[in-house]
Amino acid sequence: MNEAKSKKAAPKAQEKDDNMKNTEIEKALAKNDEEWLKRMLLLVLIMIIALLGID
Repeated sequence: MNEAKSKKAAPKAQEKDDNMKNTEIEKALAKNDEEWLKRMLLLVLIMIIALLGID
């Protein structure tokens, strides 16, 4: 009986660990997206300034 309970508890613990890993990955990706957007905005601004300078 106790073995059955421990076998059921193990997948739940694994699922909890997976969920924690997923949230960490999601946070890292969100931060990465933010950095990417900042770089793209900077690139666009530089291109606009360069085009204005050409005229």
